[in-house]
Amino acid sequence: MNLSKIGVVLLALLLAGMAVVPCVSAVENENDVDQATAQHIAEMHMQSVATMSGDYKEWVTGTLQPSTVYYDLNDHKTAYLFDVSVDGLYSGYILTSATRNNYPILEFSRGKVPDAGPETLSRAQQAVQSSVDTKTQNVGSPRLLYLGGTFYFAQYPVTDSEGSTIETKFVDLSDNSIVDLQDLAKKYPLDREEQKNREAARIKKANQMWDSYDNPAPASVSGMSKTYGSKYIQGVPLYSQPLNNYCSPTSAGMVLSYWDSHGYPNIPDNSYTLVTELATAMSTSTSTGTYIYNVDDGMNTVSSNHGYGSSLTFNEDGWVTFADVKTEVNANKPFVLNMLGGGTGYGRSQAYGDHSVAVVGYESYLSGDYVVIQDTWTPLTSISLQFDSWLGAVADYSRPT
Repeated sequence: MNLSKIGVVLLALLLAGMAVVPCVSAVENENDVDQATAQHIAEMHMQSVATMSGDYKEWVTGTLQPSTVYYDLNDHKTAYLFDVSVDGLYSGYILTSATRNNYPILEFSRGKVPDAGPETLSRAQQAVQSSVDTKTQNVGSPRLLYLGGTFYFAQYPVTDSEGSTIETKFVDLSDNSIVDLQDLAKKYPLDREEQKNREAARIKKANQMWDSYDNPAPASVSGMSKTYGSKYIQGVPLYSQPLNNYCSPTSAGMVLSYWDSHGYPNIPDNSYTLVTELATAMSTSTSTGTYIYNVDDGMNTVSSNHGYGSSLTFNEDGWVTFADVKTEVNANKPFVLNMLGGGTGYGRSQAYGDHSVAVVGYESYLSGDYVVIQDTWTPLTSISLQFDSWLGAVADYSRPT
């Protein structure tokens, strides 16, 4: 199949469609995107994915249903969730940005978002209720937050007997734990100038992508030309982190377990044993997580513990490009991606948290380039996440010999 030729044809079809439907309507802020516009972008992406990826080919007959509107801590809309249905059955989701200051398509997957099931919000509500004095305080309805890069939270108002809000509780929907506001604004090892420059570059790129939808002129067509394609590494197991803040050793465990079945059989088969050993080697804490530069050191320690000190090593890369992702995946080498500021919300200068995942593939479409990740949070599934939807990232590459 000639992907580049299909890409040119599809590009022409999509641009023709864009000429008919205006992509950004007049809303509260010139950078805000309304839900109808977002759905139009999501529909084009759904068709693009269905045409170019065999894993999503049934989406060619799919339909979209608006599902959830997400916000940030400043009550700005950040994202719209659309459920994909095929023949009346759920077939995945597409998450679009609600602001032009972020990439049009943020995530898509055949799985579900953490708040998709009513049981998740029920447990979150129970967690909040157990933390307040229910005799004098009431817990209100949640506002759902998407703070970027797989970060899903629920915000609950706590009111007194007169109905006045006296406190706000935040629940991390990945594990239904209550988090402090300060924990949602972690600092990470980027200096202020570097942070500012990376954020500005990301916003500029996002604006250009939105502009390309708005203005399908010949010049923008040539500027949008790119190579379409995808690649996935088969056989990387999905692990759920056994303890809070264990995302780094759990992601590393998925990668090491892959090598266990690809020539390095001394790696522990039991996921809990492997993740626990990695957590010890990385000095991971359930309260503070893992220092980002301990990840590759911990992986090398565990590899050495099992006799592979020189034959299976892991190297750190503090400046990850999409070309790097393609090189690793094309060589069938899964790796750990540590997102720095992956949860930066619209209008904020600091991240809400950092997160590690296992990278097992990549995809390129008209809407952008995506890394296919395996998260450590439930529901366990692979997610296509817009590349560069973070302020910085450190990768830990596999180096088998």
